[in-house]
Amino acid sequence: MRVTGSTITTADLRLYGVGDEVLASSVVHAGDSYLDTQRLPADGSYSVRLDPWGTYSGRATVVVVEVAPDPVETVVLSEPGRSATMSASLGQAVQLNFAGRAGERVSVRVTGSTITTANLGLYGVGDEVLASKAVGSGDSYLDTRRLPASGSYSVRLDPWDTHSGRATVTVTKHGPD
Repeated sequence: MRVTGSTITTADLRLYGVGDEVLASSVVHAGDSYLDTQRLPADGSYSVRLDPWGTYSGRATVVVVEVAPDPVETVVLSEPGRSATMSASLGQAVQLNFAGRAGERVSVRVTGSTITTANLGLYGVGDEVLASKAVGSGDSYLDTRRLPASGSYSVRLDPWDTHSGRATVTVTKHGPD
């Protein structure tokens, strides 16, 4: 969801589901704001509410944006590394999946990113966070990590707010210490 042209100093933006359950919320400020992508759990009616804090008042435009699924690629790791150049549109994160074995060492490099600000993360079996950091446009790196178990792993580059763009994501398997 996007809030544009808000004259409200501070407000809560909430997405409500069936039964008036809060599915997502964010504090928004005057100007433009964004509530990151939410997966709706079921078919049905949903509502959005913008609730100004205290005595604040004003106007804002709230737009609900349908977002395409995140682009996902799967690679087979080899010694100099495998890469994929991927694009993220508004509300999308890019994901690179690979199979890993316990004890393998991998690193992640992002090059040529046009995404202004994003979170770069390496996720393990059961979506456990193995490494994560905020990155900007250009080149970034997650230092070498030892995989704790055999199974499926992923690297996600998740742009902040309304940022979008392209990046080349490379996962490299390293030899023993």
